[in-house]
Amino acid sequence: MSDLENAPSIATSNPLPETGNSKPPVLTMRSITKRFPGVVALSEVNFTVYPGEVHVLVGEDGAGKSTLMKILSGVYGDYEGQLELDGNLTRLRSPRDAQKHGIAMIHQ
Repeated sequence: MSDLENAPSIATSNPLPETGNSKPPVLTMRSITKRFPGVVALSEVNFTVYPGEVHVLVGEDGAGKSTLMKILSGVYGDYEGQLELDGNLTRLRSPRDAQKHGIAMIHQ
């Protein structure tokens, strides 16, 4: 069995890791929860990116990868939790809002 098969889905709540990075994060998503009728797509998700880092979101179908990215890119503005860009609390309510902050998503 590979490590990926045992990895938790993106919708698992995990504490923010200590990275040892002395620079402040460029992106912090805290306790992100997104509900659709009859289903909780994301529950208390944390995601942090520091300058110079590259991240890959991996998970099974339905794990919440696209939902999290749609929140970050402003497609979904109705979610619970906090999003910070460069330390500033932000609510991206549309893709245009996200683009003003240099964020865009290319959908598959």
